[in-house]
Amino acid sequence: MENLNETLKSVAQILLDPQDNYGEIKNAVDRLYELLTKVADLDENSRESHDDIFLPSGKAIGPLWAAMCLKEFMRTRRFVQGLNEAIKQAKKTFPGKTIHILYAGTGPFATLILPLTTVYTSNDIKCTLLEINLESIKSLNKIINAFGIESYIYEIVQCDAAAYKAQRPIHIAVAEVMQNALKKEPQVAVTINLAPQLEKGGIFIPEEVNVNAALLKSTAAIEEKSMLPIGEIFNLNRDTTRERAETKILLDIPQGAALDHKWVYLLTEIKVFDRYYLGYNQCSLTLPYKLCSLDKLDISPKNVCLQYIMDDKPRFSYEFG
Repeated sequence: MENLNETLKSVAQILLDPQDNYGEIKNAVDRLYELLTKVADLDENSRESHDDIFLPSGKAIGPLWAAMCLKEFMRTRRFVQGLNEAIKQAKKTFPGKTIHILYAGTGPFATLILPLTTVYTSNDIKCTLLEINLESIKSLNKIINAFGIESYIYEIVQCDAAAYKAQRPIHIAVAEVMQNALKKEPQVAVTINLAPQLEKGGIFIPEEVNVNAALLKSTAAIEEKSMLPIGEIFNLNRDTTRERAETKILLDIPQGAALDHKWVYLLTEIKVFDRYYLGYNQCSLTLPYKLCSLDKLDISPKNVCLQYIMDDKPRFSYEFG
């Protein structure tokens, strides 16, 4: 097998390069995926690798699906870039300290932190890794041992990150357990639980997740330029509380718009950290999500009331007025 750490270092350099060379980034990420799949001994055909776990706060996807997130090369790139920038900031905010990174929902690869072990020493950063799926944890241990990064890890905790209570000060918390429009997975619940546990001046990644509502003509292509924005409905950040998350948002529908704009879509934008963003259609997390149709309404609605529902199937509910 090729030299693991040299390959990882090469991939890290490409991911952190300021230039967006898409072909090079994609090739590097595909190469890393193939390598980690072998090292982790991840059986893509086994039932265990496909099994999701359903929690009170949402769905924790199975090991294979979590691993495949790595292959979304711009998603991986922006989160690694954002985390790298956050570490730089944390080293300034907490001088002389080893930066403790709490990583919730690692999947089988700990994709977002693994490349950065080639950039920082274990005196610079140490991690607590949270993962609910035992099969993912088995693979994760193989990754850690194969790359010889045991000194970077405080511990691996099998738990629901939406209920975890930290045992040591947290300088950076990372949670990337979401889908577009914050549906199904527990990103909101995990953020609300972990963000208040940060040290003063600590950083939560992603820094912000914004969800906006827009109307689309039934005959139009699903493109950003075809959307008629009607307003922001959700802003998730380190200050979000459950009460704020579940606040009902009333948005006006422009007069006459419902006559030909027959679809309500939700649009997601992610500020990973600082200047690193994931915008419209850049990855599965920012694909437009069709919430509902206006076709079958008996009235021409003047507004729509949206509310985020936090239960075992997180989602937005809606009601027209």
